[in-house]
Amino acid sequence: AVAALLAQAVAHAGPGLTRAVDVVDRGVLVLSPAGLRDELSVLMAGVLPHWLREHAAAELDLSSDGEQLHARQRIVGSCDPALSSSVRSRHAAGVALDGALPLVVPWRSTLVCVGAGWSPAQSARLATLARLSGSRVVVAAPDALPIVAPQMVHPERSADLAHLLALVKHADTVIAFGGASARAYRGLACGLTAQGLPGPDVRELPVVGGPPIDVLTPAQPGRPRVTIVGADPRTRASVAEALLALRAQGRGCEVVTVDPGAVSSAFEQTTAANVTGVGPARQILVALDPGGTGLLLDAALRRGVPAVVCAVGVPGEVAANGGCVPVDPDDDAAVASAIAALLDDDVVHAAHAAEAAARPASTWRETADALWDAVTRTREVAL
Repeated sequence: AVAALLAQAVAHAGPGLTRAVDVVDRGVLVLSPAGLRDELSVLMAGVLPHWLREHAAAELDLSSDGEQLHARQRIVGSCDPALSSSVRSRHAAGVALDGALPLVVPWRSTLVCVGAGWSPAQSARLATLARLSGSRVVVAAPDALPIVAPQMVHPERSADLAHLLALVKHADTVIAFGGASARAYRGLACGLTAQGLPGPDVRELPVVGGPPIDVLTPAQPGRPRVTIVGADPRTRASVAEALLALRAQGRGCEVVTVDPGAVSSAFEQTTAANVTGVGPARQILVALDPGGTGLLLDAALRRGVPAVVCAVGVPGEVAANGGCVPVDPDDDAAVASAIAALLDDDVVHAAHAAEAAARPASTWRETADALWDAVTRTREVAL
C-alpha cells in the first residue's frame, strides 16, 4: 500500500517532474561504478544472467553526481513481471521516454553495490540510502588489502576503497571473497561499534567460483610462456627481475600479462594444446598480487596451467586447492627459482599441472545461487 501511495505521489508531482518514475518494491537492484572492469565485473557478468532469469532482480545505473538511480540503458530485466515492468517494456533497448531513462525509486528493496570506484559524492548518496531509505544496502566488496597493507597497493586503490568505506560503515551486509578479506571487514565492523554504529554483517564467500575461463592465448609451439596475472607495478617488477635473471642464464621465454582491469567478456582460446596439433609450449602463471578475488587465477589453473603465486592473501588461499608454488613476492631469488622449476623440471611441472587440472569445479549457476543467498539472507540480530 505504501509503495502504491509513493508511486501515486511521484506520478502526480506536478510539472517539476519530467522523468518517468518506477517504484521497485522488494526487488534486488544491482549497481556498479561506471567503467568497472575488474574481477568483480567478470563475476557479476557471469552471475547476473541467472539472477535476471530466475529472481526479482534488475541492474541499474547511478548518475555521475550520485543523485539519481535509473534503468540501465542496455541490461535491464527480471523474471518477475511485477518488478519494474514498465522499465523493461519501455527501455529494454535503451529507448527512453522523452529522451531520458526513468528514475528508479527503491522501496523495501535490496541494493547491491559492486566493488570500489565510486566517487565521494556517489558513496555519500549511497550511504544516505543505506541510512534513511528503508532499503537494505549490500556491498560486494573488493579485497581489503588497502586496509591491512596499503604499502602493497597502488595509491589509487587505497583512495577508491576509502570512498567505499563511507558506504560500508552504513551498509547492512558486506560480502567478502576469501578469509583474509572477510577478517579485515569484520575487524572494521567491530571498530564501528565504538562510533555507535551497528556495522555491517560480513558474509564470506570462497575466493573462487564459476567455470574455467579462457584467459590464456595460444603460445608459439615449443616456446615457454610466462603469463603474469595482475596489474600491480611492484609485483610486475619482481617478476621482471626474476625473468632477467633467468635470461642471463640462457633461459628465454615469452611474457604475457593478463590485467584484471582490462578483462573482456569473451576471452580468446586457451592453450596451444587445444588449438594446434603440434606439441604445446610449456606455460605457467605468475600471480604475485596479494589482492583480488582469485577468479582469473583459479580459472586459468583449472585449465591445467600451474602457477607461482604470492604465499599470502587471496593467491595463498587459491593455492590451497593445488597447482601452485607459493613464494614471498619480495624475494626475487625465490620467485626466480620457482619459475625456473616449473619451466625446466618436467616432473615438477607435470605434478603441479595435474593438481591444477584436478581443482574443484563449479558452474556459474552454483556461484549465482551462493551469491544470491548471501545477498538476500535475513540478517540475524543478537538478542
